[in-house]
Amino acid sequence: MQQQQLPLPDEQNRPYRRYNSIMLLVMVGLCILSLCMLIVPFSLISNLNDTPSGHSFSVHNTNLLGTISAWGVLLLLAESIGVMIVDWRGSISLRGMIRQPNAGYVLLYFFFPEIMLPIYALRVVFDYFRHQNAQRQQEKQQQKFKVAELEAKAGILPPTDGQCRICHKPLIVGAEFCQYCGAPAVERPKVCPACSTTALPDAKFCPKCRTPLL
Repeated sequence: MQQQQLPLPDEQNRPYRRYNSIMLLVMVGLCILSLCMLIVPFSLISNLNDTPSGHSFSVHNTNLLGTISAWGVLLLLAESIGVMIVDWRGSISLRGMIRQPNAGYVLLYFFFPEIMLPIYALRVVFDYFRHQNAQRQQEKQQQKFKVAELEAKAGILPPTDGQCRICHKPLIVGAEFCQYCGAPAVERPKVCPACSTTALPDAKFCPKCRTPLL
C-alpha cells in the first residue's frame, strides 16, 4: 500500500513562482541594497545641508550622492522588471494580496518601485517559510506512515484497552472511535443550552429545567 502524495497548501490554486533559497536571498539582498542606495544618499544630503560645516562638503558631493541614489532607483526598476518576468501573476497581485489584479498594476512598479517591490519581497518570504513548514509537516506524516507500514508488515498489532460500549469489540489505545462500528469510544455528557446543567450522554431532557437536549 502506498501513501497518496497530497499537494502542499501553496501549490493549490496559486500559480505563483516558487523561489528556492538562493533566488530568495538574491532578490531580498538586491531589494535591500537598492533601497539603501536610494534612501541613504537623500538622508546624507539633507543632514549636510542642515549643518553649516557640511555646506562646502555637500556642494562637492551632492552630485555623487545623487548618482548613487539614481542607481538605486534603476536597480529597483530592473529588479521589478525581473520579478514581473519570473513571477508575472505573483508580482501584479502581490502574491494574492490584490484580489482582482490587472495589467494596470504594472505601472505601480515603475512609479513606486520602492513601495511595491519590498511588499512583494515580504510576501515571497512569507510564502517561502509557509511552504517550508508545510513540507516539513508532510515529511513527518510520510515518516509516520512508513513506520506504521513497517509495523504492519512485521505483524505488530496495536495495543487495545477496553471494549466498545455498542459492539463490545476491543478498542485501540487512544482511539476516539470504535474501529468496527464507528461509535465514540468515550461517552461525553450533554450540557443544557438553557441553564448549563450537565446531563448524562443519553439524556433527552435537562434534569433541572426540562429543556430538550439534542
